[in-house]
Amino acid sequence: RTALLRRARAPSLLLLDADHELDRASRAVLAPLERGAPRAYSIVERHYLDHEGDASVLEVRALRFVANHPDWIYTGAVHEQLRGRDGTFPFAVAPADVVLHHDGVRPGHVDARKVSRDLPILEREASERPDDAFVWFNLANTYWLAERWPEAADAFSRCIARCSAGARRPDYFLNAVTALSSTELERGRPEVALAVLAAADGSPTSDVEFARGRALTVLGRYDDAIAAFDAAQSHGWPELAAPADRATAGWKAQVGAAEAHLFAGAVEASLRILEPLVAELPN
Repeated sequence: RTALLRRARAPSLLLLDADHELDRASRAVLAPLERGAPRAYSIVERHYLDHEGDASVLEVRALRFVANHPDWIYTGAVHEQLRGRDGTFPFAVAPADVVLHHDGVRPGHVDARKVSRDLPILEREASERPDDAFVWFNLANTYWLAERWPEAADAFSRCIARCSAGARRPDYFLNAVTALSSTELERGRPEVALAVLAAADGSPTSDVEFARGRALTVLGRYDDAIAAFDAAQSHGWPELAAPADRATAGWKAQVGAAEAHLFAGAVEASLRILEPLVAELPN
């Protein structure tokens, strides 16, 4: 990727992967940005999680529209990150109202060959850079895609430990915590899934409270689970500095609360939540 940057001649670069699609409404936004400052922009990536539709989407901001500059390089072997040659950025970075659509993580779209290719590369990178939290984060997510739950849990735990040791936790820290909780649920360890969320205390986002509600439901603590799902809706979904599932502040939290009511024997309370959702959700 860095070699291709060196060959680029256009004054501005929009950096896309093969499975990205630029939103039509965003095309008109790009031209004015080329003429403005700061000349480096984070744009919204929307990763769709269901077989079809957009009711469940993971959103994150990524640096993908920049002025051409010889100091730009990519770092990392997989899931590369754009940086300046000295580790900083040649320009100040500002958010832009540009959207990319990504279908590559929908069920059935994940390429098992790509996962198999990426794993040994990331494992080698983790052995060479064992103190790099982001390397462990990428490795953990790839283990997750391969459904290798013990390895995913270990890698997420290593990522969280390294994030917590720094002066400032990186943007993906909460995502690692909630992903570790989900991984422990997949392993059939709900007590551990609940306990790991203590690392996110003081950061009550919809993602964290939704994960708490899931673990509490499996543990049979239905009143506490309902309170957590309600909290997810009241907190709202977090800003896009880190990956955020918008639905954890909406229909997913509502469905979670309805399930907890149902398991607790409150059928009517469950139906009061579910009936409006059936009419609203497309899939």
